[in-house]
Order: sequence, then structure tokens, then C-alpha cells
Amino acid sequence: MPCLRFLLLCGFVLVFIAVFHFRALAAFTFQVASVSPVSIDSREQEIQVTLNFSGLPSASYFRVAFQKEGSDSYVGYLKNDRDEWTKVLTLGTSDCANYYSVPDVSSTSATLYIKIGEDQKIEAGTYVIKAHRYTSSCKTYSTSQEVELHKVILHIPTPIPSPTITPTYTPAPTQQPTNTPTPVPTMRPSIYRTNAPTPAPTIRYASAILGVEQIATGEAEVHREDVETTESGKIADTKPRLVLFALLVMSVGMGLLSFGLAMKKVEIWKAIVEKHIRHPGK
Repeated sequence: MPCLRFLLLCGFVLVFIAVFHFRALAAFTFQVASVSPVSIDSREQEIQVTLNFSGLPSASYFRVAFQKEGSDSYVGYLKNDRDEWTKVLTLGTSDCANYYSVPDVSSTSATLYIKIGEDQKIEAGTYVIKAHRYTSSCKTYSTSQEVELHKVILHIPTPIPSPTITPTYTPAPTQQPTNTPTPVPTMRPSIYRTNAPTPAPTIRYASAILGVEQIATGEAEVHREDVETTESGKIADTKPRLVLFALLVMSVGMGLLSFGLAMKKVEIWKAIVEKHIRHPGK
């Protein structure tokens, strides 16, 4: 019996707690009361959103965002209770501490400010304003329940991507070769000595016997590498003739010299013989 009574008492307590908690949850409601303005022309233009709620169960965080009609994603920036702009994250993200905080459970309304933001890539059109409440632990959230949806028209021009400019290849003009005249070398006089004919030396000799001075001349020609060509095309080489002429002159000179010496000896012998004839004893 005591055990049965204890079990019945525990059951009644649990039922009472559950019913009280359900009534507390069922009593809390919130919705978007007003949106102003309902048409914007700039991504940085601010929109004022008023929230009404009743039976706030505990300290909460609220956020408001733009939702494209027919889409499940949310975009925009929210100004929190510290006047700081914070980007609206994906719904269900556990980080909600930067949203608008309402710590007083007796509060029945809140005024929030939202904007699109320059970095948001959205198209012009009609967007629904939606609000969400997070618990203080950021683990659970609930969506506002409006009888009539609040919409905002965005007159933001859709950015047109700039066309990609494809560079065109323009071939460079081919340069025609120019005819440069070949310089003709200028003939300059040579600074080197040429083999010019050297006149043959004059040979002087005297005959001691005859007392006659004779002069023999001859022509000599130094060795030349260049061969002169006559008008008829034949090569004239005078070297053998000069050699023969020089030998002839030398032979004549030697003959005359021998003859002179011989005549000198004859005179000497003639003088000796005459001396002996005149003076035989001597």
C-alpha cells in the first residue's frame, strides 16, 4: 500500500508539471507587427521591423531576415541591441549570441532594424520578412506566426557581368629586307718596298803595265718575283744574257792583265840581258 500511494503521488506531480509547462508554452506567441518601408532602392537602406510577443517564457534572442518568395534561405544584416550590424546566418546555427537580445520576460514588443548589405548577391523582386526566436542556450528556435505575411519589394538592379574581352592577335608587319650596297675597297698605295732594279756598279781597274785606265760597266738586276710580259705575250728574261756579258768582260780583263804582266816580265828580262852584255864581268 505505501508503495502504491507513492507511485500515485509521483504520477500526479508529473502530470501537473507537464500540463503547466504545456500551458506556458502554448501561451507564448510572437509575430511581425509592422514593416517600414515596404519598398527599397538600395542595399544599404534600413528597414524598421516591430515584433509583438506575449508570454515570453525566458530570456531570448530574436532575429529578422529577408526570404525570397518560394525559397528556404534567408539573407540580410541585423542590428542587435548593442547597435552592431551582424550577418544573418543559416537557420539552426547554434551561434545566436550576436542577435537582438531580450532578457526581460515581461517585454511585449521589440523594434529591430535590418538591411540587405552590399555583399549579398540577390535579385530584385519581392521578399518576405520573417522573424525567429532563439532560447538563451541557442539550441532551439521558433518561427513567427503571422496571419498576413509582410513583404518588401526590392528595386535593386541586377548586376550585369562585364563581358570578357578576348584579345585578338594582330600579326606584326613583315619587314622587307633593304638592299645595302657593298662598300668597294679603296686602293691605297702600299707602304712596303718593291723590288726595283738596282743599277750595276761600275768596275774600275788599271793596268800597271800599260798605264792605261780602263772602265768596265755592266748591268745587274736584282732578283724579282714579278715577271715582265712583253707586248706579244712572251716572257723576257735578261738574266742569262747579263751573266754571259759579265763573264765576257771578266775574261777580257783577265786577258789584258795577263798580257800586261807578261810584257813587264819581258822588259825585265831584256834589261838583265842587256846589262850582262854591256858588263860581262859583273
